[in-house]
Amino acid sequence: MAPPRVMGVPHSPQRMRQSPARMQAGGGAGGAGGVSVALEEIAGLKRAMAALQERHDAVERENKALREMRDSAAIEAQALKEEAAIAAAKLARANARISDLEAGLEAAREANERIRGLEAELDSRTGETHDALDRMYGEVAELQTKLDHERARSEALAQARAGEAAAAQQQQQQQQ
Repeated sequence: MAPPRVMGVPHSPQRMRQSPARMQAGGGAGGAGGVSVALEEIAGLKRAMAALQERHDAVERENKALREMRDSAAIEAQALKEEAAIAAAKLARANARISDLEAGLEAAREANERIRGLEAELDSRTGETHDALDRMYGEVAELQTKLDHERARSEALAQARAGEAAAAQQQQQQQQ
C-alpha cells in the first residue's frame, strides 16, 4: 500500500522516521546529506501547506459566496412572504366584497320577488276594481234609466195635474 500524498508530497510516518537514519548514515560528510534531505522534506511540507492554504482559502471564498447566496435568498424569501401577505389581505378584502355583493344580490332578488308578488296582487285588485266599476256603472246606468223614467212620469203627472187644475179653474169660471 502506497503512503498517502497531499498535493504530491509524501508524508508517511515511515519516511519521517527514515530521515534521521539517513542523516546519520550520510558518511564522512558529517551528515550533510541527511540535512539536505530534511531540508527537501521541509520544503515539500511547506509547499504542501501552501497548497492546503490555497485550497482552504478557495473553500472559504466558496463558503462566503454560498453564505451571500443564502442571505440573498433569505431576503428574497422575506420579500415574497411580505408580497404573499399583501396578496392574502387583498384576497380577503376581495372575498369580503364578493360576500357583500352576493348578499346585496340576494336582497335584490328577494325585493324583486316581493315586487312581483305586489304586482300580481295589484293586477288582481285592479281586475277586481274594474269588475266593481263595471258593476257600478251598470247600476248607475240602471238608476239613470229609472231616474229618466221617473222624471218622465213625474212630468206627465205634473202636466196631468196642471191640465186638471186648468180644467178645474175653467169649470169654476164657467160656473160663476
